[in-house]
Amino acid sequence: MRQNIKKYLLIIVLAFATCFSLPGTNQNSISSQNVEAAEAAPVHTPSGDPIGIIGAYIVGGYTLQPTSQYTYLDRPVTLQSKAVYNMLEINPLRPFSYQWMMSKDGINWGDPADLDSANITLPADSVGTRYYQSTYTKVSGLWGNERSGYYSKMVSVTVLPEPVEATKVNVTTDDDYLYNNQENASTTYAHAQLEPFDSTATITWSLSGSSSDLATIDPNTGLITANKNGKSGTIEVVATAHNSDETTVTGSTKVKIGGGLDNQKVDEGKTATFDIGGQFAAVPDSIVWHKIVNNKDTVISGANKMSYTTPATVYDDNGAQYYAVIKITQNDSEGNPQTSTITTNKATLTVIPDKVPRVLLNSTVINNSYDDHNADNTELNNVISGDNITIKGTATDDNKNSAMSAASIKIKLPKDIEKDDSGRPAITDVKIDGQSTENYYVVSNSSDPGTYIINFYEIDFTQTKSHSYELSFNTQNKNTYDFVTVPSLTGVDSNEDPIDGTYEGNSLTIHFTDGKLAASANNLDYGTLKYDNIGKPQTGTVDGDDSTNVLTINDNRRDKTAASIYVSQSTPFTTSNGEKTLPAELRFYDDDGSYKVIGNDNTLVSSTAEGQQLTSVKNGDDYGIKLYIQKGSVEYGQFNSTIEWTFQNAPI
Repeated sequence: MRQNIKKYLLIIVLAFATCFSLPGTNQNSISSQNVEAAEAAPVHTPSGDPIGIIGAYIVGGYTLQPTSQYTYLDRPVTLQSKAVYNMLEINPLRPFSYQWMMSKDGINWGDPADLDSANITLPADSVGTRYYQSTYTKVSGLWGNERSGYYSKMVSVTVLPEPVEATKVNVTTDDDYLYNNQENASTTYAHAQLEPFDSTATITWSLSGSSSDLATIDPNTGLITANKNGKSGTIEVVATAHNSDETTVTGSTKVKIGGGLDNQKVDEGKTATFDIGGQFAAVPDSIVWHKIVNNKDTVISGANKMSYTTPATVYDDNGAQYYAVIKITQNDSEGNPQTSTITTNKATLTVIPDKVPRVLLNSTVINNSYDDHNADNTELNNVISGDNITIKGTATDDNKNSAMSAASIKIKLPKDIEKDDSGRPAITDVKIDGQSTENYYVVSNSSDPGTYIINFYEIDFTQTKSHSYELSFNTQNKNTYDFVTVPSLTGVDSNEDPIDGTYEGNSLTIHFTDGKLAASANNLDYGTLKYDNIGKPQTGTVDGDDSTNVLTINDNRRDKTAASIYVSQSTPFTTSNGEKTLPAELRFYDDDGSYKVIGNDNTLVSSTAEGQQLTSVKNGDDYGIKLYIQKGSVEYGQFNSTIEWTFQNAPI
């Protein structure tokens, strides 16, 4: 077998010789009533919130909790509450009833007989604070001597000597979205917070404007009830604070009334998002989205969230309807799972047609002389001089309403292209839709000197919305470099006015190579050594631009035959005048700690199989070429040695 042998020289140089911070002041004072309230405790542990969906409850509790009140002497005050029970607790023989517990000190409690309704009015005949807790219970037990039910939070009623006028009202609601299309009316409560906090003003509730057809509100409790007729809109909930001096202060908030979904209007090509309104007492078990087109109802695969975003719309989506079916499972008071189903309204999608082109450019690059490319033919490897390259692709306008009537396609071409007799790029096989065309020209690329631009022009898109294009050329490269081109398209309308924007396709990459195997050897310097270094492998420092490679290899061969790298020490370590020789040897260490002594004969340090790339020889703390000085007498001075690298383009 014929062997291709190359040698590289390496010179090795060796010298041998003998707070902290303070807390701030709290500016908020606490009244005596608040101190007493902090010490007070309810007679019963308050029940949890009721569980249900849009008016149907499977676990009872207080839907309206009483709130603490401030009043003044001789102005009675009303505490309001509302409790519900689940359907399993209905028993005419043992009905639920309200009873308020009362305490003067928050510790000792009683149950006055006259405090036996959901709402109670209390006199204000003395200054001070009293505590109250509402109970909603029924007689139970085997002999009817026990009571079970629900208990509200503890509240206080404070009677002040004089009225405190309200200056501001802040309004909130338990829910900001109510359904208008369910069997049970959707409800929520509004709440008012007065400023100052101990204001003695009274609150009444109302809806502003023309909201009466959307919902109603209890003027005393703030209970908002949505319509069940499918009427949608937004209501403004108004709280009016009535002061003792006959002045009033108002505050408001808004609540949306709907069927769960809003109609959406988008420009063609954009996405539309449908959000399910409202909050539910539990996380849904399932959400299934439906789409209705031409009276055909289809389940949308994979759509199972509280929000659904359509794909980019097309004009054919105009008029499509969307709705969601929500299932929620909750345990009732007996621990049994109960499932409720909510179906939203059908929301309509309106797609506004536009005439902006939707252009798709897909291109490929093929080396007709050598087969080395990626899976989708967008990247060529190992392209050498003389290869024949073809670029082809398609341009499609996916908008049937597009205003584009004609287009031009531009493709940047590499500089290393075979030239014709006039010195211009020899482009061949130029085609549009598979037919040879003269509707093109090639010019120098001013934005990337040395490269060229081919421009296909007057491609008609009025009748046909998709066209193919193709061209070929031969390469003349002498260097290794990467070239990237991105085909692009510009268009005009029927009046030949330019359409805004440039449409770009996928990128095409050509990796040009000179086809050569090149290497450069770097010097090793073992520095100044002492007696402590004798008998131990020493790691040298690599001189040069690459401090990690003792031999840097650039393997640009297109056909990578099996190759091997050998190293030999052609001269011993001697001083420059040759009078002294250092008793030392060079060793080549592998990653596993094993080594080979580098002598006069070639020592194998690396090899590759067919098709593999030859890599650089690295030098590190645990591998590479190391110096080993033999124990015994040594010489002082600066010592040099030469090693040779040999390449063999053949199997071992």
